[in-house]
Amino acid sequence: MAFSFQRPYDEVTERQIRAFYETLSEKDRRRYAAVEAARLGHGGIEYVADVVGCSRRTIERAKEELERLPEDDAKDRIRRAGAGRKKATEAAPAVERNLCSILQHRTAGDPLQVDVLWTDLSLRQMADALAGLGTPLSPPVIKQWLRDHAIGKRKISKVLAGGQSPVQYRLQEEGAPGPSLSQRAGVLPGPL
Repeated sequence: MAFSFQRPYDEVTERQIRAFYETLSEKDRRRYAAVEAARLGHGGIEYVADVVGCSRRTIERAKEELERLPEDDAKDRIRRAGAGRKKATEAAPAVERNLCSILQHRTAGDPLQVDVLWTDLSLRQMADALAGLGTPLSPPVIKQWLRDHAIGKRKISKVLAGGQSPVQYRLQEEGAPGPSLSQRAGVLPGPL
């Protein structure tokens, strides 16, 4: 006679377990699944993994965490130090090289403060240029990289050509006479 593991919970309880599981942090999810699997005994890991939708290996690692609990590696953290995804610029060095090459000709600074740099490129322009170089990166990641390297964003100020102010341009459009040469120079007309 073959052994078959019966489902210890009905569908309503399984839904409640899943709903509760979704409200927990990543660390608490792992540990809750491990406690629940231990409570069920033989076959519990596979059953709980199926109910909550995580891998069996996650529950096995959480059981190991629970055994070491007084000395918690991630006491005030969700993950251990050094765990988690690496930054895109660390994972692929070509990304940083490409970012530097894009900014090489579009970066300026303050001559009096060597450590002050800025660029006039938008985050979207940089993301598009990186994608064209084969190393796509999202604008928020680029923004973080700029912040990490103390590079600010600046817009180039736009000035009307010819030195005319908008007021003078409007006066000319309306047909009003503009200021004379002596008025513009600040010289009052008088005897020469």
